[in-house]
Amino acid sequence: MPKAPGVPATRSAYLLDGRRVTVSDLVTGGMLAAGAALKFKRPRIGETHCAVVTDAGGIKLADGQEFMSPSRAAAVAADIPAMDGWHAWVVDSSRRSLDSLRQEFLDQVAARSGGEAEDASLDPLRPHEFLKDARSRADAGDPVEISVRDLLTLWTAKSRGHRISQQIEADLANHGLITSPSFRAVTPDAAIRLVTAPLESGTSGAVPADADDTEELDIGLTVGNLPSALGGVAFVAPTATFEEAITQMLLNDYSQLAVLSGTHTLRGAVTSATPTAPGRSAPSTTLIWATTSARWRTPPAGQNWAGLWIVWPLSSVSMNSGMSGTT
Repeated sequence: MPKAPGVPATRSAYLLDGRRVTVSDLVTGGMLAAGAALKFKRPRIGETHCAVVTDAGGIKLADGQEFMSPSRAAAVAADIPAMDGWHAWVVDSSRRSLDSLRQEFLDQVAARSGGEAEDASLDPLRPHEFLKDARSRADAGDPVEISVRDLLTLWTAKSRGHRISQQIEADLANHGLITSPSFRAVTPDAAIRLVTAPLESGTSGAVPADADDTEELDIGLTVGNLPSALGGVAFVAPTATFEEAITQMLLNDYSQLAVLSGTHTLRGAVTSATPTAPGRSAPSTTLIWATTSARWRTPPAGQNWAGLWIVWPLSSVSMNSGMSGTT
């Protein structure tokens, strides 16, 4: 593929530092010329809005208003709450949407980035190729379905921190995609679908994913998405090893894990502010080793628990009498 003028050469170019592609990127990359005429047609109501691309990569409307965001420009031009300007604005000379140019820009930058990653697990082509395929399937009406945990793995993430969530949302938006339901609002093992973003919010006030000048609220789990309390208490037996406890905590995103004898007798709880990867520093010592009084235990000589502690009650407590603060 021929080199596009101005396309950045660094491996982080595709990732764009976790931000969304801008019209300025297309101008700098030679995908779009300053002064190019744009049109936004709304055939159902017989409206056509005109604009031009500025030297700075902005969009200047016919009335002189200028915006760096194509979505904001489209919304103002049409006098509606929100509009996905990447799909709305079309280059008059080529009849190509800004979204089409954006996809070509991402393909060219990803091609230049390929092979530069020393660690294959950090290859920027992984999310790019996945999202490119997901976009094709979404356009064909066959959206990709994936668990939140597997989605995070594509970005080499284990949890939904604010920064990684913003990066994933930016990469999704760059491909014209959103997740349904939002990957932020469900449990890690919940299934989500990758679908195309809505073009227009209408009167609902909903903002399309490509409304790139907006800042989305960081909404976590809602009451409707919480796992049922009838599912029982997750626990390990006193004969389990610390490695088994850590593995279960990591797999389920737990910060604490109950230790039970049978299904009702509480023996203690394993807690960790920073769980370590299984097999790296988790000891093979069984939990029963620490069954003494209610004290913080220190690791045996020569073992590093890397922030893992275990606290035990003074006496066995029945689950029927409550275990507040231990799970």
